Amino acid sequence: MDMVNLKVFAINFITVLGNLITYMVFARVILSWFMIGGGSPGKITRFVNDTTDPLFSLVKKLPHRFGMIDLSPLIVLFGVNIISYCLVKLIIIL
Repeated sequence: MDMVNLKVFAINFITVLGNLITYMVFARVILSWFMIGGGSPGKITRFVNDTTDPLFSLVKKLPHRFGMIDLSPLIVLFGVNIISYCLVKLIIIL
């Protein structure tokens, strides 16, 4: 595998990973609006929460409330997009 193919693979991997994290954050937000399963979280809700908790625990250390609105999903999405953009640009430069 030559260097160009390796760069293309790395860029695609970072892009897909960023998209998956974005979809998981959206799923977490949407699932938080509904009580599915009579109050106990189902398997899908538990999976989404377990996979996104590390990102949200980092954001919860910052001031993330604006009145009654929790802005932590927006901060996570903004952070994931910035990091993936910077990584892709770094790979392109190298």
